[in-house]
Amino acid sequence: MSRPEEEERALESEALFSARTQAGVAASLEARLEELADEMDEVIASCPPEERESLNDYAVSLIRERRYVAGVVAASTRQGLGEDGLPADPGGGRLSIGYGFLVLLVAPLLLLVFPPVGVLLGLAGGAMIVAGLISALVSRIATPHGGTGGEDGV
Repeated sequence: MSRPEEEERALESEALFSARTQAGVAASLEARLEELADEMDEVIASCPPEERESLNDYAVSLIRERRYVAGVVAASTRQGLGEDGLPADPGGGRLSIGYGFLVLLVAPLLLLVFPPVGVLLGLAGGAMIVAGLISALVSRIATPHGGTGGEDGV
């Protein structure tokens, strides 16, 4: 057998070993999760019947909370959300301006039906537009090449 063939066989056996190891790890993790699920089921079943549903909901919420809390900030920033979970505005205030105009479109209709709410919506829409314009100007000044304020300048 030549040297390249030996190296190729070695790589194939290493890949096969790695795949088997990963499959074994995945199987052991799945087995552990099934054991934990059985333990949770036993604990829930040992409670009085009227408390089982609330305890089940609590267990599910604990799992979701612990699973998602660790990656919330990282995932939300990757999805265009700020650290507070609200949509980030990489457009330099355009989001606020757009919502402000939408609110201003609704304000006259509500002004006819219920004047105090219409006036407040008109003021809120105007404030959103002004805040969006200020945000757009600040991001335009802060961006050296006149971009939109996003990370990649698009």
